Amino acid sequence: MALYPLSQPNQSIWQRMTKKRGIRQAELHLLTLIDQLPTCQREVLLIVDVHGYTHAEAVYLLALPLCTIKSHLCQARIALRDQLVETGQIPGWGG
Repeated sequence: MALYPLSQPNQSIWQRMTKKRGIRQAELHLLTLIDQLPTCQREVLLIVDVHGYTHAEAVYLLALPLCTIKSHLCQARIALRDQLVETGQIPGWGG
């Protein structure tokens, strides 16, 4: 299973992550982090960021309001970012 980088990632962050762990390990690490998300966040993240569906298409597929789709997606992205910072895969905001 190929894992595509999240929607329009900052290339330097993705490159830093793959350089540190190797591409396969980086993919597995990211998959593990995605798998740990709550189901509602994971479903939206996979549909929108991995599979490339629009927010409107996600509304139809999941039968959820647009505001809920956007909220779950935002929460999932924040959770992933925080985990990547915590594990040292990407730099934190504080420097």
